[in-house]
Amino acid sequence: MKHYKFWKNIYENNENHWYETGVNMIAKDFIKKYPKFYNILEIGCAEGVDSIYFAKQGYAVTGIDIIDIPLKEANKYKSENLRFEIGDAENLKYKDQSFDRVYSVGVLHSTDIYKSMKEINRVLKSNGICLILLFIGDNKETVKLSKFMKAVENNRFMIDELYMNQDNDHIRLICYLKKGDLKNE
Repeated sequence: MKHYKFWKNIYENNENHWYETGVNMIAKDFIKKYPKFYNILEIGCAEGVDSIYFAKQGYAVTGIDIIDIPLKEANKYKSENLRFEIGDAENLKYKDQSFDRVYSVGVLHSTDIYKSMKEINRVLKSNGICLILLFIGDNKETVKLSKFMKAVENNRFMIDELYMNQDNDHIRLICYLKKGDLKNE
């Protein structure tokens, strides 16, 4: 849980590191692209903006964050189909094949990517889809592309779409992954 200290420091020092403060365009694109599902797990939900958006669209949503500070804000929004919990991407507390979709934006690069991807694979249902945005690079706040691709391969995900773009500080990777049907393997 080395990433706990990283995120705790961000929140305690009120360092706004997000590009968008409203609903992320990626969240809107995700459900537009893959609309037929029941439930979704958001890993690294922060204040819950995207989780709340998914819930308002009628989906059952579980939003987790490793730090309780942003969850206090998230929990101000009440809905039957939405819950927020403290959770760790490297050790998800959910049963195998619990979720139709997994969504994580700007978080997994600060975790052990092999552990996180293994856990995502475990909780994602057969034929489920996950959307991951992470930062690629060679420093402690990013993950190497080769390492991420190996984690994808190790968990037998199929890449549906992959985009990379660069701004002044980061290379962003946006990846839509499909989990194969375990019955046919």
